[in-house]
Amino acid sequence: MKTTIYPVTALLILTLIVCAGCENPWMKKIVDPLIKDKEQEEDFVIFSEYPYFLCIIGPAGITIDKYTGTDTNVTIPSVINGVPVTAIGNDAFKDKGLTSVTIPYGVTSIGNNAFEDNQLTYVSIPGSVTSIGNFAFSYNQLTSVTIPSSITVINWGTFMYNQLASVTIPNSVISIENNAFAYNSLSSVTIPGSVTAIGGNQVFSNNQLTSITFEGVGLTLGSTFTNNVGDLQSVYIINGTGTYTRPDINSTNWTKL
Repeated sequence: MKTTIYPVTALLILTLIVCAGCENPWMKKIVDPLIKDKEQEEDFVIFSEYPYFLCIIGPAGITIDKYTGTDTNVTIPSVINGVPVTAIGNDAFKDKGLTSVTIPYGVTSIGNNAFEDNQLTYVSIPGSVTSIGNFAFSYNQLTSVTIPSSITVINWGTFMYNQLASVTIPNSVISIENNAFAYNSLSSVTIPGSVTAIGGNQVFSNNQLTSITFEGVGLTLGSTFTNNVGDLQSVYIINGTGTYTRPDINSTNWTKL
């Protein structure tokens, strides 16, 4: 990636030109050199307080677009240079060897693949987050995760290829997309009554599921839970809400408790 560092004087001129044509309330906060990615034609700001974050200034605040640091335990600040941090960009922390990350309250969106392919064993997702992108936390080592009640959609592959032994899906969730929890270690899961759509392509496949609780009715399961889902769909259609179990992960015979 090629970058060019503009002098502060040029930055101030550029800022005045940009601000003349927009209503971005945060542009006046930019006091550090601007970096321009010539390949992507995007403007990044690096603040001296946090030189390992490449930031993009938007109307709502800062998007952390890329992490260039080496610390594997990361706490993302809620404010940088007086400007609120409101978003984590696509691929921002991908493949950085992270073992833990704390996301501050105030962040509302986490981009696609944002924390993919690390060694995360801990993540804190605040209740301000309303959107988590595809594969955002995939290919990590999470054993548990708390999904905030501000989330309505769990997107494609968001938590796939972790080591999740437990997960609580909040009643705010209305849709769970394909492969969202595939390739984990879940032995049981509860699908809240708020869920009206569930991806037909192996949402929970390749886990250790022997107990599934449905709090709502009318879901089409397809290959949602495993490739050998067996009679779960038909049993669920007949019996509705409740907890369904099978004797082991190789069995295709589900019964309602």
